[in-house]
Amino acid sequence: MSAAPQMSLLGWSRPVAAPRASEQDRQAVRVGGRLDEAVLAWCREHVGAEFVLGTMTGEVCSRVAAAPDSPRRRLAALVKAGLVQARCVNKSRSLWRVDGVSP
Repeated sequence: MSAAPQMSLLGWSRPVAAPRASEQDRQAVRVGGRLDEAVLAWCREHVGAEFVLGTMTGEVCSRVAAAPDSPRRRLAALVKAGLVQARCVNKSRSLWRVDGVSP
């Protein structure tokens, strides 16, 4: 037995508004493209090299205006998406290694 659609007394129901993007979401999209490109370029330059995470974030922030921790978050997102192959070599020293970058 299926339920009949609910109707108001006037025969129509109020449409549901689409969720609006927050200001933070809009800024993340705007900055994310430039920041992702800068992180990818940095990783391409350092394939096979070990690096301290603070060094990478400092160098990327010098190329693109970004919050100090944003390059680290974008690197994690790019690794999760499979665009960058990087791994933590020594967590206590924040030592990482870039194994490859997708074309």
